[in-house]
Amino acid sequence: MADFIPPGDDARKTWATAFKTKIATHGAAVGLSTSAIESLQNKCEAIVARIDDKAAKKNAWQASAAAARTGNTTDFGTLRAGIASIKTNSGYSEAIGADLGIVGAADAFDPNTYQAELREVTLSMPSQVTVAFGKAKGNIDGVNVYSRRQGTAQWTFLARDTESPYIDTTPLAAAGQPEIREYRVRGVIDDEEIGEYSVTKQVTVS
Repeated sequence: MADFIPPGDDARKTWATAFKTKIATHGAAVGLSTSAIESLQNKCEAIVARIDDKAAKKNAWQASAAAARTGNTTDFGTLRAGIASIKTNSGYSEAIGADLGIVGAADAFDPNTYQAELREVTLSMPSQVTVAFGKAKGNIDGVNVYSRRQGTAQWTFLARDTESPYIDTTPLAAAGQPEIREYRVRGVIDDEEIGEYSVTKQVTVS
């Protein structure tokens, strides 16, 4: 039997809001007491409140991550320019550089230029996509996973994952109608996105 409660926060918020209103109209006719009706309405209010709180915190986190990314890019750029000037000064030595922590190994991991590694995306079950990614030999904490339906412009943040693979169980936009989805990931260190997005890979979801 199909579930009458829809998947996804937006649809569930709409459903709970409508149910809260309609149960006041029909509750008595189906044998509910005033207190029973109020109890059901309170549950709907709690569901809506949690969904709103989740959305607000997600938006706040995304804004904070964007601000950190922009600010750090600018400030690290300024630091790099200053350090480059230090290294050309006659008083500079490798010992001073080492003490300042400004001498990098030739093969050192650079979070500013690192491109996230999206290994593959596969349809592992109906409406379930497995997203496999790399972690730069442990140099990143994990990745942020993004997806969009082919032909749309907006990327949707799905989740942060620290262990590959990530499993996406997002329902089809139209039940029973296959769709092509595109995926990309971006590295994360200390809750901040770093480097470049991975290449984009796609899979047909059915």
